[in-house]
Amino acid sequence: MLGINPDFSIQQWLEQKADEDLMLIERDLERERIHLAQKIHRIDQLSSRSKKEVAELPLGQKNLFDCFDLSETMTHLRERHEVRDDDDFAHPASVFLNLMQDEGADDPLLAITAQKILVLAEARKDKIEPWITTKELFKILGKQEISEKECEEAIDYLIMSHQLFEIEEDCFVAED
Repeated sequence: MLGINPDFSIQQWLEQKADEDLMLIERDLERERIHLAQKIHRIDQLSSRSKKEVAELPLGQKNLFDCFDLSETMTHLRERHEVRDDDDFAHPASVFLNLMQDEGADDPLLAITAQKILVLAEARKDKIEPWITTKELFKILGKQEISEKECEEAIDYLIMSHQLFEIEEDCFVAED
């Protein structure tokens, strides 16, 4: 029998395997040490960048914001957004939520997606083919990084709220 070694010792084999395993562990630890050292170096670099003081501007040079007072040029925006009491103050997303008919609706992405779908469907009313397909919606809204799942959810919402009607499978028209 060629495969059996008469001088085989389980003790020697176990010691050899233990040495090999220790060598592998040492290399893993060394690699991890190098990785952590690089990470510490990156953190030190970031912290040193944040600690750098702002350099003084040379004489005669001005900062752009020193030349233009934005608060004076944008007073009309300030007038539109008067300070309200805490009770009346609404979250900025409420602008989008007001697009939805349901009082309990609280998903701004759904509101935006539904509004975009309605705009696209209404733009097709005067065309030869006055409907829009889900394939077209996915293509157009996909370019705006709105997922197909969000589109389907908005379509379902619009159908349930009777703002969009499915005239054929995957063909929709807006409410007249």
